[in-house]
Amino acid sequence: MDPMDFEPGEYEVIYTVTAINDCGDDTATFTVTVQEAPNAPEVNDLSFCAIQNPTGADLMVEGENLTFYTDEDLTMMVMEEDDLTSATYYVTQRNAEGNCESEASEIMITVNDPGTPTIDDTNQTFCEYDDATIADLNDAVDQTSNVTWYDSAESTDPLSTGTALQDGVSYYASLYDPETDCDSSERLAVTVTIEDCPLLFPEGISPNGDGKNDTFNIENIEREYPNYTISIRNRWGGLIYKGNANTPDWDGTTNQSGSLGDDVLPVGVYFYLLDFNDGVTAPRRGKIYLSR
Repeated sequence: MDPMDFEPGEYEVIYTVTAINDCGDDTATFTVTVQEAPNAPEVNDLSFCAIQNPTGADLMVEGENLTFYTDEDLTMMVMEEDDLTSATYYVTQRNAEGNCESEASEIMITVNDPGTPTIDDTNQTFCEYDDATIADLNDAVDQTSNVTWYDSAESTDPLSTGTALQDGVSYYASLYDPETDCDSSERLAVTVTIEDCPLLFPEGISPNGDGKNDTFNIENIEREYPNYTISIRNRWGGLIYKGNANTPDWDGTTNQSGSLGDDVLPVGVYFYLLDFNDGVTAPRRGKIYLSR
């Protein structure tokens, strides 16, 4: 007798033990109740964001007395506190009495994570006159879109791209995936250093109108030393240029009256003397190559 072959209901069963040595037959009567097992739950695949830290408590399926499992053999139950991963899970339901369990339904769980933004160097250095903002950090990360910056690893208030960067402060970047509507579960931390701006001296100029190295432009000189003066001489010591913050940068021509020949100077090496006029910094001498 296999109750699985029976229709739901109550069955009276008579069990007889045949007599041995003329002791007489013995009979016992008992009732077998066959309950109807519920149908397997109707399910839909579920998708979560890793940043939500989904657990077994987040498994929502239509049905009653549900039990979730991680294996097809239904031996490993999912507890409410268990972390969910991208995998196939199984769910059954029991009848009201809890005695009969349905067949299992498969449910595909997907946990989406766009990943953490990446950058070549998590320590970004800027010059004080760069007026660096969050937009500069955007330019530094490898991802070209859907990156959002925050002032902490847990903040939910994004920083605008125009937010000024502060020295010694860390900023945190999250990557957003529009297809899954998920943000990074872990943020990229970038620490900013704001330094004094160095003076950058070109080694040569080529005033040919291509917009590159057309003038002798000493980067940051006007902000660091607004009272500077500079003079440039040819290799014979002749003064061919004098300038300051209010004059155009040297472009390979002379601005000194009384110079011999054309104002356009020939290709060659010229020598400059830069006086910072701050009462502290010693003048700087150097050479610059003029090409065309």
